[in-house]
Amino acid sequence: MDAVKAVLGESAGPETIEKWRRCISEALGETTFSLIGAAVTKMGRSHFGVATIRPDAPSSPLTLPAGWRSFLQETIRMPEYANAKGLSAPRMWLTLLFFFGLLGPPVQAAADEDSGPLSTVSAVDLNRYLGKWYEIASYPAWFQKGCTGSTADYSLLPDGRIRVVNRCFKNSLDGPLKESKGKAEVVDTATHARLKVWFFWPFKGDYWIIDLDPDYQWAVVGVPSRKYLWILSRTPTLDGAVYDGILRRVIEKGYDPTRLQLTPQPE
Repeated sequence: MDAVKAVLGESAGPETIEKWRRCISEALGETTFSLIGAAVTKMGRSHFGVATIRPDAPSSPLTLPAGWRSFLQETIRMPEYANAKGLSAPRMWLTLLFFFGLLGPPVQAAADEDSGPLSTVSAVDLNRYLGKWYEIASYPAWFQKGCTGSTADYSLLPDGRIRVVNRCFKNSLDGPLKESKGKAEVVDTATHARLKVWFFWPFKGDYWIIDLDPDYQWAVVGVPSRKYLWILSRTPTLDGAVYDGILRRVIEKGYDPTRLQLTPQPE
């Protein structure tokens, strides 16, 4: 049985199952399972009161053993867990996220060892940054597989956070339109260049503005691990000389421009 479907239950739709499957695949590789497993084995029985946790290394990133399936099932269903174990849902989720984040700093440090910490622009005027952006090129990403004509729309919410609407056409510019809605929040209030973006809680991703046109006509977005990179423009095309200049600067920031794939846009 598919482990993710088993965790979420039969009522979960295919899109929800796929989102969770991808997140777990990204976050919980074999090495991560090993380290988290050691921590949960040591703390699980006394901290959670769950006697069935056996976090053995999975045979593949998408195959969760019975012990982890039981653990995730109880933690995802917060009210049931809190009622049964006498723990508050916030405390339980903080513990879960702590375990999921155990490899965060070491992995990032290893990725940045040669290039050093990723730098952002010195300041971003969010009001000028809002609006529609066209994706000109990007590093391949599983969550954009098959996307063409990709765009992002940003607008300010009453609570100060940012509404995010990503759209793309599947497989070709004549394909069906796909839309994903999420939110973003500034995490660096000094520069406004570092944000967190999420499309379903509690999974958040980094959104760092590492290069920006003074007139806000193009922008470059990356992540501290340098795993992802996006070149954005206010128009569906970008001047060749401007694009070449961006490529030179991303090299200086430790990115490999040969990994960039151009994004087809409607003419």
